[in-house]
Amino acid sequence: MALATPISGVFLGWLGEQKNGLTRPKNEGETPKAFGIKAALGRSFTGVNERGQSGKARLTHSFGNPLLLPRASLRCRMRHLVFLLTLTIPFSICTNLFAQKSQNSTDSSVEANFAGSAQKTFLDAQTHYKHNPTNAEVAWRFAQATFDWAEYATNSAQRAELAEKGIAASRKAVAGAPHSVAGHYYLGMNLGQLARTKSFGALKLVGQMEHEFTIARDLDEHFDHAGPDRNLGLLYRDAPALGSIGSRTKARQHLQRAVQLAPDFPENRLNLIEADLKWGDRIGARNELKTLEAVWVAARTNLAGAAWAPSWADWETRLIKVQKKLEAPQKTAPRRKE
Repeated sequence: MALATPISGVFLGWLGEQKNGLTRPKNEGETPKAFGIKAALGRSFTGVNERGQSGKARLTHSFGNPLLLPRASLRCRMRHLVFLLTLTIPFSICTNLFAQKSQNSTDSSVEANFAGSAQKTFLDAQTHYKHNPTNAEVAWRFAQATFDWAEYATNSAQRAELAEKGIAASRKAVAGAPHSVAGHYYLGMNLGQLARTKSFGALKLVGQMEHEFTIARDLDEHFDHAGPDRNLGLLYRDAPALGSIGSRTKARQHLQRAVQLAPDFPENRLNLIEADLKWGDRIGARNELKTLEAVWVAARTNLAGAAWAPSWADWETRLIKVQKKLEAPQKTAPRRKE
């Protein structure tokens, strides 16, 4: 399933916060939306089974209940993580792995519907998990639903509690089925949710996330529309290069691989376009945008239904944003006075 989401995020350090006048939000220590986590991880998408095969927007669990996982900018990308670059400088990782909740403006009633669906899915999955605690698939399904519901958490305490449940369920899934790609994938996703609630204790989680996504990739690189490569690409793109795992080379490699594996999945090309713009590669961004626009209508048909509505709300907003950026004249650095 895709981190929306994607986990797209930007790692901002403490010094950057001061320079740009950014401040922490006042509500119970929650990181600001501009510091999203899901970007680095990517959102969890519906329509994918344990083998990573695409299906209908409305799936049925092995235990019989419909799988409705809202996916907006909150899912396709890993975005908001708070890390510690050194012992003294905290960094925020806004990534596409864990999609932000969100920089996009979404009607409050629509957002409430998305949250309601996520909560219902979580409660149903929790009930099945309680009745089948040793079933690996039931465990990772619960971990998936937990991650999605945590996207709508209103404070850090609630998000941390949900993340811990998702982590425990994921660990139980991989203990019972070590080769479960979904178990490792959602372990990485929920570790990202937990990292959103941390400051000085979050840095160690970055390596764990990287480890779990790498295992998931080795097991099935097609899973969740190339979710492992998507999340790794966003993690490498948005993490600091100094003192952490940030790497433009690795980021490009994984983001491009995600596009190769799932070329018609909008999230993958949007991530690559946004990365190209971040790196100043307008030619690369234009080429990817042209291809994305060519497959947009078909994707709309293939990824249809209520379960995909949040994702499309996010994708359309981001599409317009990158189009405007590429239409605007390129800024040139001011010439120095002789």
